[in-house]
Amino acid sequence: MNLKKLEPSQRIIHLISGYISGSLSDDESMELKNWTNQSAANTLLFEELTNADYRSEILKKWMPEETEESLRSLKLRLPEKRKIWWPYAAAATVAFLLGITYYQVQVDKHPVQQKIVQEIRPGSDNATLTLAGGEKIDLASAANGKLAQQSNVLIQKTADGRLLYSNADQAPSSAKANSIYNTISTPMGGQFQLQLPDGTKVWLNAASSLKYPASFSGLEDRPVELSGEAYFEVAHDKTHPFIVKTTDQTIKVLGTHFNVNSYADEHKTTTTLEQGKIQVSYGNKTKIITPGEQAIATHEELLVDKANLETALAWKNGELLFNNADIQTIMRQVSRWYNVTVKYEGVLPKRTFTGGMPRNADLSALLKVLALNDIHFEVNGRVITVKP
Repeated sequence: MNLKKLEPSQRIIHLISGYISGSLSDDESMELKNWTNQSAANTLLFEELTNADYRSEILKKWMPEETEESLRSLKLRLPEKRKIWWPYAAAATVAFLLGITYYQVQVDKHPVQQKIVQEIRPGSDNATLTLAGGEKIDLASAANGKLAQQSNVLIQKTADGRLLYSNADQAPSSAKANSIYNTISTPMGGQFQLQLPDGTKVWLNAASSLKYPASFSGLEDRPVELSGEAYFEVAHDKTHPFIVKTTDQTIKVLGTHFNVNSYADEHKTTTTLEQGKIQVSYGNKTKIITPGEQAIATHEELLVDKANLETALAWKNGELLFNNADIQTIMRQVSRWYNVTVKYEGVLPKRTFTGGMPRNADLSALLKVLALNDIHFEVNGRVITVKP
């Protein structure tokens, strides 16, 4: 992206964000200084945007009582081994928050015609467990403790809201249990965490489902079927490979951490590896990927490329992050997480966006910043119409 060609408002936000983070080049520092000196209004705006207390007051209008806690928890949820990626997330968040502040300053001084009056809350932990016999359990409303027992496999909801599979007694799970398949599915606006019978941990994103046996005992491998998106921390077992099948891709691992995005409306399946090593198969093509890489299956091709781990894993870590994403890509994520229908009218500008926001923020925060870039929104119930 050519930063010199940004819209004036975007350029200002980019320069001031760089000033705050100390990442401006000499030329950019001079550009910012010249802009600040152009007028008293520019000087005042610079002082407002670089004043942390002022920004905090502005943000309270957008995310009351949640802003500071959201950003603190965002950082705390990043595991130690991923601290190297935090500066990127911080930079994206600073740019986003500056965008909010800039927008509000302009609205306060020059009221605009466009109003996004309806508030749409983000998604939450919500899923349905379908047992082998067809019984459905609403996991959001289910009480903690025992939910069901299949053969000698106990299914529980933990105190922290996860789904947990374990042996009901000390004996190994019976062979019968490996022929019993369960399915957990999340709606739009839902997500959920579970621990499979082998100890593998799974984070399931919105509008996704995972089918798996109640027990892996007696099986040569550990097969699961995914639709949508999930992050896996696979329990190591070198004699029993863990197999993830999507509509058009098979992933084989022994013990590793990786993310699979297989939403139908993305028209590709992307597997991103954080730790370990995995084998990805697509048709008659097979690739081995290593940490920091991703395999992309699309149009009968299987490609391996360097991954942006922060962006690929953002949803799991409580963020919405975009890296050179067009408005359609952004709104597909918005649709799934905020449970809204998105429609388009007219010819939208060909523009990409880089930035981020806490995943627990109200939707209006994102829409109002995007509206600074000649993209307009009409919100009617849970239908959002995007216009140039």
